[in-house]
Amino acid sequence: RREALGQAADEADRILASFSPMIDIARAEAGMARDQFADVDLVDVVRDIYELHQPLADDMGVRLSFAGDAPVTVKGHAQFLAQLVSNLVDNALKHGAQGKAIEMSVEAKDGAAELVVADHGPGIPADQTEAALKRFGRLDASRTTPGSGLGLSVAATLARMHDGRLGLGDSQPGLRVRVKLPLAS
Repeated sequence: RREALGQAADEADRILASFSPMIDIARAEAGMARDQFADVDLVDVVRDIYELHQPLADDMGVRLSFAGDAPVTVKGHAQFLAQLVSNLVDNALKHGAQGKAIEMSVEAKDGAAELVVADHGPGIPADQTEAALKRFGRLDASRTTPGSGLGLSVAATLARMHDGRLGLGDSQPGLRVRVKLPLAS
């Protein structure tokens, strides 16, 4: 009975953990936080997420690096931007950690803020990138790992909320996620 109760509690925790990202998506799509937008230095946000994830990466034997010095100011919601970056790093640690390196960078490029999170794991085949961005989209290779399939979907929604876009590319090998956001005027 105890084992069954423990399994039921674990399943309830997994279900509840799915609700938070779904609420984030709904809030973002409804534009609920747009009235709270302010000038945010994206470099500071990404550096904070880097520092938060560094101990976990070290424990996993993954070299997590960050590049970004000059301020890159966007108009946005700092908490949602942090969630976007955190989802990308979590995804890289879950699915790309076997590559033993994850690079994070922020720069102003071609009149936009560009955030990149790249790993050197198995990556996502080009013909499956659309599926990877769908809600609850889980590729066959990730079906055995924990998660709800919402991480990249939430990140893409949060990018759109900030008038940006999220793209998936090849890190040769691995996945390179690029988020472009308009610079604050």
